[in-house]
Amino acid sequence: MLKNMKIGAKLIGGYLIVAAILVVMALLSHSSMKTLNENTKTMYQERLKPLTGLNAAYTMFYFIRGDLYKYIVTPQKERERLLQETNDKFATIEKDMDLYRQKNLTINCISLTQRSCQINFS
Repeated sequence: MLKNMKIGAKLIGGYLIVAAILVVMALLSHSSMKTLNENTKTMYQERLKPLTGLNAAYTMFYFIRGDLYKYIVTPQKERERLLQETNDKFATIEKDMDLYRQKNLTINCISLTQRSCQINFS
């Protein structure tokens, strides 16, 4: 069958087959890139964004540590204000942790976030 075809027709057929393979590969690549983009957006929204709240909670613990030192050295009349500020910071930490707990967590993350931030130093 191919022996009876002219060279020009064989060349055109070969190029059409290569073009068809190229179109299939382009469609598969586009589909894969679309899936990759969706997964990246999900990873950013569900995993990375909540970590900013954890970072804020981590930073807040350092502020609380500083407040503890201030509490030790300040006079009695200013201690109430420091105690109230510290309790507000603990409330902020708990709020950030609750937002993180609401996200789709893995088993390892769940065990780490079940600790409570209810500490009073009175």
